[in-house]
Amino acid sequence: MIALSGPLGGHSLRRPAREAAAELTRRWKFSDLLQFQAEVARHALRAKGPGGVTALELARDLLRIARSGLKGWHKLSGLDESRNLDPVDDILDTGRTWPRRCSRCIRPPAGTPLQW
Repeated sequence: MIALSGPLGGHSLRRPAREAAAELTRRWKFSDLLQFQAEVARHALRAKGPGGVTALELARDLLRIARSGLKGWHKLSGLDESRNLDPVDDILDTGRTWPRRCSRCIRPPAGTPLQW
């Protein structure tokens, strides 16, 4: 994501975004990070980390940080890249990932046998 890594010209913009993103889990132990990673693999955005914070909450915070970084990039470069985050915004508004949405679309009605 440009907001967090940015092109070489936006080096001064990257640091605040990177630091803000790191601050979200700075107090977590390494074992907490590994446990949270496993929880996210099992429960996606509903996964809970230390203190009960959910992956959804962290993702919303990270999106806010990314948007802030892109505003700075826009001021510097004149390029508005914020629309690239719109699909993420949509997922975080609903709390449903694309695989979850797709599975609901293709799931047959109850009692209907699957046909391959």
